[in-house]
Amino acid sequence: MKAIALIFMLIVLASQGFTQPEGYKSIHQLQSEQYKGVKGNKGLEQAITPLNTSKSPKTSKVVYGYDPSWTTDTYLHYDLLTHIACFSGNMHWNGTVSSGGFPGTWSSTINLAHKNGVKVTFCTTCFYSDTITSVLSSAAYRTSAVHNLVTLVRNASCDGVNIDFEGLPAAQKQNMVKFVHELSDSFHNWNPASHVSLATPAVDWSGAWDYDSLAIYCDGLFIMAYDYFYAGSGTTGPVAPLDGYSHDVLWTIHDYVLYSGYRRSKLLAGFPYYGYDWPCAGSSPGSATSGSGTAVLFSSAETLAYDRGRLWSAASYVPWYWYGSYRQCWFDDEASLGYKYDAVWDSSLAGTGMWALDYDGSRSELWDVLRTSFNIPNDTTINGGMEEVFLDTAAVPSADSLRPSGWLEGQNCFAVTGTDFVHGGSRSLKHCVDVWGKAVPYLSFMFQDVYVQPNTAYTLSGWARKNDAVGNIMRMHLEWYDSLHQVLRDDSTAALTADNASYQLLTTGSVMSPALAKFARIKLNIWVTASLGYRDRWDDITFGPTGGMGISQAVFTGLADDGQTVLLSWQTNSEQNLLSWQIERAGDGAGFQVVKTLPAANRPQGCSYQETDRPGVPGAYQYRLSSLDLSGERYYHGSFSINLGPLTKSSLFQNRPNPFDQRTVINYQLSKSGQASIKVYNSAGQLVKTLCDQFLAAGRHTAVWDGRNNQSDKVSEGIYFCRMEADGKIAIKKMILVR
Repeated sequence: MKAIALIFMLIVLASQGFTQPEGYKSIHQLQSEQYKGVKGNKGLEQAITPLNTSKSPKTSKVVYGYDPSWTTDTYLHYDLLTHIACFSGNMHWNGTVSSGGFPGTWSSTINLAHKNGVKVTFCTTCFYSDTITSVLSSAAYRTSAVHNLVTLVRNASCDGVNIDFEGLPAAQKQNMVKFVHELSDSFHNWNPASHVSLATPAVDWSGAWDYDSLAIYCDGLFIMAYDYFYAGSGTTGPVAPLDGYSHDVLWTIHDYVLYSGYRRSKLLAGFPYYGYDWPCAGSSPGSATSGSGTAVLFSSAETLAYDRGRLWSAASYVPWYWYGSYRQCWFDDEASLGYKYDAVWDSSLAGTGMWALDYDGSRSELWDVLRTSFNIPNDTTINGGMEEVFLDTAAVPSADSLRPSGWLEGQNCFAVTGTDFVHGGSRSLKHCVDVWGKAVPYLSFMFQDVYVQPNTAYTLSGWARKNDAVGNIMRMHLEWYDSLHQVLRDDSTAALTADNASYQLLTTGSVMSPALAKFARIKLNIWVTASLGYRDRWDDITFGPTGGMGISQAVFTGLADDGQTVLLSWQTNSEQNLLSWQIERAGDGAGFQVVKTLPAANRPQGCSYQETDRPGVPGAYQYRLSSLDLSGERYYHGSFSINLGPLTKSSLFQNRPNPFDQRTVINYQLSKSGQASIKVYNSAGQLVKTLCDQFLAAGRHTAVWDGRNNQSDKVSEGIYFCRMEADGKIAIKKMILVR
């Protein structure tokens, strides 16, 4: 046991993140000082119009963006924001407040936000402990501050306030609660729908923040889940590591959930649209810095990463790059933010946010990942015929072309209405691939989300025209999601690889929705293989329930047994009037071919089937299952993708979901047959649960932990470690259990 405890101690010591010294300045403070007196061109000053309460943004969670005074707001997508905080005015020692140009500087932005149902708040800052102490320790000054803030926001016809007090002394912990209590009461008495929020630190180093009480009184805690590595850090590292450190985003989320009294509905995880570029001693991660880091906005970092060679930190789930002799830049992009948004869903938080709006400039990637992560599904498929078009310059002022209604830009694309090549009617969807700063190959897709019923047969069909002469691949996908936004299964049509001036039909056939399905994502995919701009077409997309099947349910799954053999299995709840089953296999980018045909059992109580397949060559494969009924109709029941190849090393993969509240899945692989153990330990190094301790064949395996110990008792929430020992090696992954 002592040896295990020592292992965990070494892990913690090796994974230490940052500790903030005296004089630490956050990115909010640094940039406030850097841009002092700078005013961005946000449009002409104008009278403020009231909030349009009949319209609401198209997001399933809160999305809260800070809008600094020094930026322009040309490329904001108001349909993807719920709150905008005008940053900022200043709080003074006696409770007086300077407006920082509010609301005039932001008046054009405020009116566009209000037109789209987006609430606008005023952010007041104080970065000095003595000033914070002066305001909070005096009941008279607290009351004055509250009065001044309510008056300022009310006169501006805006919707609330955000308090950004940094360097809060521990001695003012309870006075801060009193201030927020009085502030919230005053705002809600004036306007019950007003929004009162606080900017709070990623780590409460001084123990000054009473998350529990503050979450009771305010409407939201905006967690500044960034600056884990900051301008003055002694080593290079991720500004917002998702995982891999003693203090990281997952640790912060767990800390807030626990110490807010599990008030998840009040927690917003804010993430960085910037990074830091440090001079340093070498090109390896964690190199010693030789000077202060310089903040780099996403719009610049993304371009520079492409030019200098984007690298990926598998431990922290963030990108970075190095150049010269030596400098390193660590930042967040659409991939790393996507993982963080998954954590927002997995932790059931109220939402997310960013520092800061406009830091992505005219790039679309960060808007796209917000849309794919938090879109609200439709009740039914909208505009499959592509005839309905719109140009919504209120929600997206930079919009410059007609677009088909209902179809959303998912990744690396622009959706434009086409009239030159159509399948039916007078319009089609012109899929324009965004090739700006991208290294091929990569995925470009548009999508639409639709609510579905579980355990129900559906069919996706549509027409595609591929005539680009650059070798791209078109395919439609049907992704099934549960209520926590986790993908349950991915079905797809065949791939369209050959050029043709005519439209070609693509269909999934009939597929069964999973038992936990909440909505389906219809994806129109182009796999991009050339760095050229081109435009392919989609038209007449249909999606809906399928009728006439002789099967109540069929679930189709597969598993790579030894890296060469695929175990295929499916189970039905009932069968009638069936002739046969058929299994088809496709290589990556190739068409489907029949590999197995077998008779149907036709049992009213259902049946279980198992088959094997050996493709013979390592690679990526896709399988799909269909049934043929006595009338000659064929129905498809699901598909899955799998990678086959030699396993060069034994590996333990990160559990999913993480954090989790009931059960989590742990995937691992063995390069050769032998004894293997999967065990769960707590942070004290004590064994909690043995999931596996036996001889296993080489291949991929799965374990499930339900949050119970070896005595079948539920364990308390906290940080746990999954430890795999196999092939003479040890691998460890951190897991976070929340209740």
